[in-house]
Order: sequence, then C-alpha cells, then structure tokens
Amino acid sequence: MDLRGRKIPVFLEEIDSFIKSENLNGTSIEKSPCMTIRGGFIQCNRCGGIKEKREFKLPNGCFYCPDCTQLGRISSNQVFLHEATPKMLPALDVHMTWKGALTSEQKRCSRKVVQAVLRRETLLLHAVTGAGKTEILFKGIEAALKQGLRICIAVPRIDVLLELKPRIQDAFQSIDLCCLYGKSDEVYRLTPLILLTTHQLARFHQAFDVCIVDEVDAFPFVDNPFLEFSLQQAKKTESALIYLSATPGRIAKKTGHRTVDRVVTLPARFHQHSLVTPSFVFTPDWRRQIQEKKLPKKFGHSVQQMMEDGFPFLIFYPVIRDLDNLAEILSNEFPTLRLETVSSIDEQRIEKIEDFRIGKMDCLVTTTILERGVTFPDISVLVLGSDHPLFTKSVLIQIAGRSGRKLTRPDGVVRFFYDQKTKAMIESKKEIRVLNHLARQRGLLVDSFKLASNRRNPVF
Repeated sequence: MDLRGRKIPVFLEEIDSFIKSENLNGTSIEKSPCMTIRGGFIQCNRCGGIKEKREFKLPNGCFYCPDCTQLGRISSNQVFLHEATPKMLPALDVHMTWKGALTSEQKRCSRKVVQAVLRRETLLLHAVTGAGKTEILFKGIEAALKQGLRICIAVPRIDVLLELKPRIQDAFQSIDLCCLYGKSDEVYRLTPLILLTTHQLARFHQAFDVCIVDEVDAFPFVDNPFLEFSLQQAKKTESALIYLSATPGRIAKKTGHRTVDRVVTLPARFHQHSLVTPSFVFTPDWRRQIQEKKLPKKFGHSVQQMMEDGFPFLIFYPVIRDLDNLAEILSNEFPTLRLETVSSIDEQRIEKIEDFRIGKMDCLVTTTILERGVTFPDISVLVLGSDHPLFTKSVLIQIAGRSGRKLTRPDGVVRFFYDQKTKAMIESKKEIRVLNHLARQRGLLVDSFKLASNRRNPVF
C-alpha cells in the first residue's frame, strides 16, 4: 500500500498488524487522530464536521462522524496513518502529445493558467460551455510537470471523470496517471498526475502542488463545507488552485478560504460561433399529462421535428420516478425512436451514455446527471418542465450548453417547455445573450468578423 500523500483510518489496536500486513515497516508513517474531542463536541478530521458528542455516541463509548460515511465510517478510536508526499517529484522532460491548436483567446487564458501554476496563485477560469477549458489547462499541466509539481484534477461526477481521463492521457501519453472514484478498481499510487472525483479529496493530506477543481459551482462541491475542507487538506500550504466554471456566480468574488487572485473570462466557444439561445414553449400541465400517460402536444411536435432533422437529442426531465413513464409514452408515440433513460441511480448509465455517444440510439431521456461535463457531437436539447425548482439558472445554462459544442453543428436546437415561466429561465436566457454580446464586442465570433467587414465596406 502506498500512503504517500494519503491518509488511511485504522483502529488503534490494529495499527501494528496493519503496518506489518501492508509491508509498511521502515517507512516514515505518521499518526494523527481521526476525531478531535473538545468539551461536549467532536470534530471529524476528515471532513471537518462538528457535532454534539451525545448524539453520535457508539455502544463502546466512542464517537463517530455521520457526515462522511460514504467514504467509510470513522470513529474516535481510530487514527489516520499517513506518509508525507515528497517535497518535489523528479522534474519531467514532458511534451504534450495533443495536436490541436488554441485560438488567440484560449492562448491568453492558457498563459494566465501557467502564471498561476508557477506563482502558486488562485485563479478562476470563467469560460462558457464548449470554450475548451480542458485544452486551456494543458500548458499549465505541462509547466507543472516540468517543475516536478504534483497535480490533481477534481471533477464533480464519475461520468465527467471517465470522459476526461482519455483526453488527458492522450495529451500526455508519456505520463503515468491515476484515476480514482468510488467504485474504481484502480489502486492508488504516487503519480505526478491524479484524476479524481471531489469526494476522493478527503483521502489526501498535503499531497498536491496544483489543484484543479472543475465545475466548482456544481453539486456536490458548491456550498459543501466537507468538500471545501477536504480540498484545503489535500493541497499543500504553498500551492496553485485553479477553479473552472461556466457559471461561477458569486464564486468569482470569493471561493472557500482563499480570495481568488485572478479571474479570467472567456465568453466564446473555440469554434467562434454563438452559444445556442434557448426558446421557450408554453406547455400547460406538463407533469399531469405525463402522469396520465399523455404526451404534451407541443412537446410531441418538437420530438417529431428532432427525428426528422436526423440528429441525436437529449430530453431533460426533472423527476427521476417519472423517467420510465415518459420513455414509455415516447416509445408508444414514436415506435422507431431508439431511446433509453439514464439517471444518477442507473447502474448501467456509463454504458448507455457511451452507446448514445457512438450512435446506437437517437435519444437519451435524462435528469440533471448530464447537465455538464459531457460532450456529444451535433445534438439538440429539449427540457420538459424547465420551470421545475431543480432547474436553476446555472443548471439551465449548462443544459443549453450541451448543444452546439462542435463545429460540425454549432447551431443546434434548445427548447424549454414550461407551465409557469420562472426567474431562472429568464435569467439563464439573458446571461447567454449577454455572453454572446460580450464575445461579439470582443470580435471573437464569426459574425463579428462579418460585421467588421461590413462596416469597412458598407452596402447602400
């Protein structure tokens, strides 16, 4: 077992046998309590949670933490075993194997990322969906590896992680990387680059010189003191912290315990076409109709149009328990439509998402599990029930951002079907328009070039 940068909870009476069984003899193992007891309160040293002792007392007289049990229960009769990460890893003579090219605006953002890495700064990269945030990171990752710095990239969901891994590996083919998530079979080892889900940060202690947190505004990271505490514990005292988001909101002002040193904004996609602006379609009593196994008329017309267009499409729906009902209605109405449902509780979701990506189906009926972090070429998006409270402004912006991400079809369709128009719907559409206007003002869009040309050569 490799404990460098890692902390593992072990019962007090099992420490010696654990060290022997894992062949850790001779290593510089450090011990620290899993929980700190102060007066009538306990504090978990893995997630930072503070609770009253009397509420979480075990029959053996010890205390446990209820907040991070998804990582395995820890209690006050356990200690963390930990071995310090080397101050510096060997500097690597690494060269990117990515063959793409950045736009001038992407290069500007990339230079800011490199500066933040080398200066150990905190940077927020605010880039619209489809701007190429991953590719913008490459030069910063390369610079860190050449300096012997250790990097982690934390993402909110397994689906996003599994899509990111081959892209990073393809860009740095000579680098050994580790990929960790809840049900991963991969064994942790000391590698210069680690990809993980945000909850896995809780297993590390002062391990990383560079922490990159993707979709920092999204569940589960946003407003989650456990994950923010875990991030602060996982990074070294002197470290670079790169936050990525397409919808940062108040995060642009302050994130966690550290003020953001720099905010870099990229309002245009890499292909220099506008973000797809959603259209609103009034659909009264949409949920009642679905529960009565009826397809809302206007929504059905749009599905028919999607099928005639011949491009794949996503249908977002806010209620998991109604997904199968909606899929059954669609299958009865459109027998030739190849579709599947996918949600956070679907054990086959990874396989279904891949089948959709390679063209084995025409449509995925999904929840917010696919709102961000995944890319499908040439798709359109329909949101049935966009007025549901689950669909916040940032969620709707991210959902709209699934369409038009590739140059092969930069102008897909995005439609929001609603009963009562919400503030979130209105503000999401407004922000998309504002970002398009900003990109156009900066001359970052294809139609910006046309407008500039027309001003030089006016037509009367």
